[in-house]
Amino acid sequence: MIVIKDKRDCSGCYACKNVCPVKCISMETDEEGFWYPKVDFDRCIECCACIISCHVINKYEPDNNPVAFAAKNRDEAVRAASSSGGVFTALAEAVLEDGGVVFGVEYDDDFNVKHSYIEKKEDISRYRGSKYVQSEVKDAHHQLRSFLDAGRPVLFTATPCQIAGVYNYLSHFHEEPYNNLYTMENICHGVPSPKMWAKYVAYTHEKKAAEIKKVDFRDKTKGWRDFSVKFDFADGKDQLRTMDDDPYLFGFLRNLYLRPACHRCTEKSLHRKADITVADFWGVEHMHPDFSDDKGISLIYVNSPQGEKLFDRIRPNLTVIDSDLRQSAKYNVAATHSTKPNKRRDEFFRDFDTMPFEQLLVEYCQPSDEEKKQKKRQAKIDKAKNVIKKLIRWEKLRTKIRR
Repeated sequence: MIVIKDKRDCSGCYACKNVCPVKCISMETDEEGFWYPKVDFDRCIECCACIISCHVINKYEPDNNPVAFAAKNRDEAVRAASSSGGVFTALAEAVLEDGGVVFGVEYDDDFNVKHSYIEKKEDISRYRGSKYVQSEVKDAHHQLRSFLDAGRPVLFTATPCQIAGVYNYLSHFHEEPYNNLYTMENICHGVPSPKMWAKYVAYTHEKKAAEIKKVDFRDKTKGWRDFSVKFDFADGKDQLRTMDDDPYLFGFLRNLYLRPACHRCTEKSLHRKADITVADFWGVEHMHPDFSDDKGISLIYVNSPQGEKLFDRIRPNLTVIDSDLRQSAKYNVAATHSTKPNKRRDEFFRDFDTMPFEQLLVEYCQPSDEEKKQKKRQAKIDKAKNVIKKLIRWEKLRTKIRR
């Protein structure tokens, strides 16, 4: 049976729970709000299926040669509604057009984040956009296997650790890879605590005294690079904050309440397990300045023949250019490196259930006075650099005209 001695050794992928033939494993939350397996030892038959399905215990790195691209959806409305370049929508449409099924992540009525599946194009919007919370997989593995065994094409989208769990789960029942399964992962910064997210939703609802109708973690009103989290309320008002001003985003990006396993993630590599990897193309302005804009550009790694087949199918719907795998990883460090835990992480969770929530946000989830001053100084430096660049371009143009 599987026993978690160190919480850094469990990603909460649900594979062990779902593979158990006697259903003696349940997933229960700890004091930080993360799911971990709990074994009913009286019912366990010691078949070791749970151990075999664990991607942390059974590590492997694919022997593949990924190819990198920069891409954006030709439909500007889709791109505007997407976190980056709108590639997921194109992938989902292709699979659904073939009578397939798409698994993704959506909010429930209380804005908890969960895995589910869709079978219609009009439902794609439920999965579009990032959700910076760990999703609850529940019994998605069983549903996935049922569709695959029925011969239907399936696109399963998830974090890299969840994808690894899916493959290990399926290998227990099916020796050969399914030729009707396509997987898409995101390059993951780390997954925040669902308990922290639930508290933040309740706090926002109470502060605004209005029902929350919609949450968008990657609103592009202020641009793609300086993305914002937007809450829409039933009274017609909204709350829009940038990643520097929103307490939840600030804490997330400062690694304050990520899952312990995220700080030594087993899935950091350029040799990815998913068929297709999708991410924001940070650094595109340096690598492909003519392709860059502030509307969202996707970085794509095509990692397998299965991924190549699906990507070739959607290319007509995208504007695509070749890119460099290793250079892109220098700007997207989360592809190959785990995030380091915030020095105040343990302190934060010690205060989490005892300190008034608003005080907790003030204490831990906003920049210090020194950081604010540094940001202002950096803004002035960046402004001066841009002026100098414009003057140099203007001088080069004048010189060219004189010639």
